[in-house]
Amino acid sequence: MYGKRKGQFFILGALLLCAVFFAAMPAHMAVTGGYAVDIPRVAGNLEGEIPHALNLAMLDDGSPGKLGDFTGFIRDEMNGRYLGMESLWVVAVPDQDSPGDVRIYAGNWLGRPVTVHLIVDSAAESIVLDDSETDSKIFHGVGSDFTLSISFENRTWSGQVARDKTGLYNYMRLSRGDDSVVNEIIG
Repeated sequence: MYGKRKGQFFILGALLLCAVFFAAMPAHMAVTGGYAVDIPRVAGNLEGEIPHALNLAMLDDGSPGKLGDFTGFIRDEMNGRYLGMESLWVVAVPDQDSPGDVRIYAGNWLGRPVTVHLIVDSAAESIVLDDSETDSKIFHGVGSDFTLSISFENRTWSGQVARDKTGLYNYMRLSRGDDSVVNEIIG
């Protein structure tokens, strides 16, 4: 009879050890750190990928419209990773058939409607965009280098752009809870 109860003592001993460890644990444990480590890494990756996506779109049909498809895809993927993504891009494309003309495209993936104000040198236009929408305006008589000013909501950017090549401005914000990263991609 003594040999048959040996396993029961081991089980009882294991239960007692578990109870002792459980009793020694603090009443409240705070989980901290590591929650937002991925946000800067993902933002850095997208900073390199968005110009490549624009180049592929331009090579495909000469229009940045497919950059909108890419932006929508990335936003959906980020939502699957519990990351909020806001993006607004503006692309300046020279008109090969009419030198001196530049078509400015804007795409909104902010999750809300927005009005984008554009100034090319001294000519001003506005584009009203719903979420996931793109539109464009054409500017005539643009010099070989021009100043492009972009403003929307409470953000403003201005810079020199060469008329003979495609120019990119992309505002991007990735967030999870109170953690966020904001990047402006210029290219």
